[in-house]
Amino acid sequence: MRTLLAVLLALPLAAQTIPDRLDEYLTARTRLGQFSGAVLVAHEGKVLLRKGYGYANLEHLVPVTPETKFEIASLTKAFTAFAVHDLARQQKLKLDDPFCHYFDGCPDAWKAITIAQLIHHTSGIPDYEENLEMGSEKYYSALAHDDSAKTNIEWARTKPLDFAPGTKFKYSNTAYLILGFLIERVSGKSYEDFLRERIFTPLKMTSTMHIDRTRVQRNRAEAYTHQAPLYDVVGGIELTSDHLRRVPELRQLPPQADGGLLSTIDDLHQWTRALLGDGTLDAAFVRELLTPNQPGGYASGWLINKRFERDRITHTGVLPGMVSEIDLYPHSQTIVILLSNLDRIRIANIMRDLTSIVFGMPYDVARAHKVSHIDAAHAAKYLGTYKLDDGRVMEIKHDAENGRLEASVKDQFVAGLLPESETLYYAPMWEGTISFVNGALIMRQAGKDIRGERVK
Repeated sequence: MRTLLAVLLALPLAAQTIPDRLDEYLTARTRLGQFSGAVLVAHEGKVLLRKGYGYANLEHLVPVTPETKFEIASLTKAFTAFAVHDLARQQKLKLDDPFCHYFDGCPDAWKAITIAQLIHHTSGIPDYEENLEMGSEKYYSALAHDDSAKTNIEWARTKPLDFAPGTKFKYSNTAYLILGFLIERVSGKSYEDFLRERIFTPLKMTSTMHIDRTRVQRNRAEAYTHQAPLYDVVGGIELTSDHLRRVPELRQLPPQADGGLLSTIDDLHQWTRALLGDGTLDAAFVRELLTPNQPGGYASGWLINKRFERDRITHTGVLPGMVSEIDLYPHSQTIVILLSNLDRIRIANIMRDLTSIVFGMPYDVARAHKVSHIDAAHAAKYLGTYKLDDGRVMEIKHDAENGRLEASVKDQFVAGLLPESETLYYAPMWEGTISFVNGALIMRQAGKDIRGERVK
């Protein structure tokens, strides 16, 4: 009887498919106010999930759908880099040419910088966003003007290079602003028209376009943020909560070639399938686009690295109220596309977990955490040094001022631990827990348990 009961209890979990798990995971995040957006996941040529979560417009409770358009921020850079490479293939420019051959008003320090160095972030030209501090009043003020792209290039003209061209890697949005104007100069067309002719139309990306505040662009998501207190966030907040607010609009008139495009998960699926070799694009051209440069390991609008010991092609996009990411795993034809109109989400964790679900690796579904405070008397029994199974040494201390424990690993992190019960503590830093059992601790992180024995 016990054996039969165990089998029956196990059936729902065993029957749960990968699409079910993906949906369960994102639904839990949405319910807790930790996600609003659209996601597409494909594996080995099959779409596993294509769905919207949350609201495209909170004021009118318009739901997100797969057709909702999002500002894709720095995912734009891959299209900009493609366009420049395309002009090179048409022999209208050379990537090793100094970009000043095609660009007016270069200061002397810029005259040796090549087009390829702009693409690979090795030009040394300062990043205008670093100067503006994203999300600050200074940032909104600077980007509220129609000519902000030109203004930010003008700012960079007056500054020294961060390093000699080609010697280091440093991400520069300014470099991609310059590439937008270069595309227009060399092609004789607007930035958007050239991308539409050479990329969007051939790939049937009918919902991808430049942001334009001067005209109606239907099915667009509005951008939101929140400043909810930590204890509210860990307990879960409704997406309709008063904590959420719309962020100010940025003008981003063309050519905002560093981050000015709108797109959908379906269009980006078309784009990524082409990059992974569905036959739409010339294979040699794609290899050129996806070959990383040194220093930095940055290809043409893509970072090339590994996750879970698998080759990964990836890029993120961040604007106030909008975050996005694409992760591609070429060997298994795995595509994960996430577009969100809420900027206070743990996008790195979400993308890791979605990929874990596809590859059958450990993960945790988000849940609400009801936390309180711990006093010195209760904390005393847990304080000390613990040797973790993975070789690290963790210190547990009491943060009396904030009424919580504090876990630290030297040269890695210091994390607050919020008490959920006498023995269970939530760690917002890694969205996991630490529990104390018989003088030892168990650290739960990304679906895995790591045990630590107290050594003093």
